[in-house]
Amino acid sequence: MEVSVQKATGFPEGSILSIRAGQLRRQGPIACPKAMSFGTTIMDANPFKVDVYAPLASKRVTLVPKTESYSLCFEGDGGMQLDLCVKEAASTNGASS
Repeated sequence: MEVSVQKATGFPEGSILSIRAGQLRRQGPIACPKAMSFGTTIMDANPFKVDVYAPLASKRVTLVPKTESYSLCFEGDGGMQLDLCVKEAASTNGASS
């Protein structure tokens, strides 16, 4: 099964389309010209759920080696703040981290 956006109007710039068909989920820009492909038939695609996410805030961060904690403050209503822990994932293929 494939799902493509024929027309999308009125959504904020940067909106993300999220579609769940059965147990599979696909996400991409709402204005993406490519179809989302699901490895299922229409009959097996239930529940079929469509979500549209709009960005609330955005911030670019320069990641620094051996620094795990990052505190991000966003402008907007309510003074949004997000604290992140960023670290290398445990290696499963023997590569050093």
